[in-house]
Amino acid sequence: MGRSGAHNGQTLGKQTADLRVVRDDGEPVGFGVGVLREVVFKILFGVVITGGLFLLVDALWPLFDRQGLALHDIAMQTRVVEVE
Repeated sequence: MGRSGAHNGQTLGKQTADLRVVRDDGEPVGFGVGVLREVVFKILFGVVITGGLFLLVDALWPLFDRQGLALHDIAMQTRVVEVE
């Protein structure tokens, strides 16, 4: 996620789907933001602490958010966009 260059903000899955994570302030997604977003919010909090309940709420949240953002995107001030 925190790679430099053309694939910044992309996992292999996002590369395949032509998607990228970008920060709201225009800065590239760094290592720290990537770790917090993927490991802390999705794995530690999402699975270990809440037993998966957070992941369910997080996955459904974009259906009700005007901008289509998940909770982990709101917390990390990121969004997923299509690669042009």
